[in-house]
Amino acid sequence: MNRFLTAVGMVLMAAAVAFVVYLFYLQNDRIGSLEAALAVSQENQVIITEEKEGLKEEVDRLEQEISELNLLLEEKNEIDVPDRFDEKAYAFLRESIESILQSRAEPAIETQSLLDLSPKELEAFEQFQSDRDDIHLMGLSPLSIMKLYLHAEVQRDFLTQYYLYYLDNQSALWSLEEHLAIPNEDRVQDFGVFENASRVVVWEQGNLANVSWYSDHFSEAYDEDAWQYYFHLTRNENNVWKVNFIPMQ
Repeated sequence: MNRFLTAVGMVLMAAAVAFVVYLFYLQNDRIGSLEAALAVSQENQVIITEEKEGLKEEVDRLEQEISELNLLLEEKNEIDVPDRFDEKAYAFLRESIESILQSRAEPAIETQSLLDLSPKELEAFEQFQSDRDDIHLMGLSPLSIMKLYLHAEVQRDFLTQYYLYYLDNQSALWSLEEHLAIPNEDRVQDFGVFENASRVVVWEQGNLANVSWYSDHFSEAYDEDAWQYYFHLTRNENNVWKVNFIPMQ
């Protein structure tokens, strides 16, 4: 009887130790996720600071050009020419200055649609759609996987979309059945923030990735003050990027 009690005690002690080790692992994993999120935030802060400095330099340069053009106008007004010619020259010079200032002060920002798939991305989506095998996604970047996820949303192919999530025992927040049962009113209705994206940046650290971009499109589905957006992914055991549950949180 004593041996039995001793054996039971040892089993319980081993189970307790295993549980403590498991909790320690979960805590380390959580710390790693927080450190990765902090690194993303710091990286974005550096990008914003650099852009701010670049814009300040652009403003200073434009102010210098305005000063030089105003000086030209003053010199031009001092030239003694016939009134009819002077009036035409002044109008031409003024139009030229306004054109230069408009083109310099409002530089065109290149935009792209995150909903447009390249031929390679479309082929990968159709192959993955047929059997949901990760082999069709190997070699695709985090940005490409994000675009496939959004394409599935547009196509209302929620079965394929679910298997683009990072599915493991700890990260899956809901089942396939629950995903398919989500009401349409709770799904994406306004794709404007994805259709008019600028300054797209992909950041990777280990098995974590983040896609960030800017959009001036107003959407009630997202924070009206959030003109910069983020999309999070994780690399799985097959070395394939997958979408985090609630990727834009």
